[in-house]
Amino acid sequence: MPQTEVPFEQSLMHTRSGRTIAISRYAPEVLPLDQGRIVLETACEPYDRDAVWILLTPGEAGDLASLLVRQAAAVSIAPER
Repeated sequence: MPQTEVPFEQSLMHTRSGRTIAISRYAPEVLPLDQGRIVLETACEPYDRDAVWILLTPGEAGDLASLLVRQAAAVSIAPER
């Protein structure tokens, strides 16, 4: 199966607790398409000590789940042309 480049897309989610979560994908050309990864990033704030916590409301958790599913679908095996 020929390799198809997965276009980069990043979604930003802002939580009520003041965090911003970036949801994107990592699918370098050197990996097979079915080995792409989903990336969650959040910044470390000055008040964070040893770990970064993200508190989500039930609605925010649902929104995050939807964004994760969308990214996972994008790095899944592309159908042959």
